[in-house]
Amino acid sequence: MCEEFHCLPSQAARELARTPVGFVQRILKARVFAQAKAMYDAAHEQGHEAAQRLPRTPIFDLVKTIDFEIANADRDAHA
Repeated sequence: MCEEFHCLPSQAARELARTPVGFVQRILKARVFAQAKAMYDAAHEQGHEAAQRLPRTPIFDLVKTIDFEIANADRDAHA
């Protein structure tokens, strides 16, 4: 948490104590998702080979699934 938010351990402990249970963890997960989405988009802009080099992990699977769902919804909306 300290590395992610660039804070001291004492600051992290205070923040964990004052926020609702699970709140900081949700923020961390959202940040991981945002980083994976940025990597996914950048790789797809570079081409097929770059996209093939993306890690095969659950977070990238989620990014890919959501990207396809959005693309399908956009396509259906314009059909």
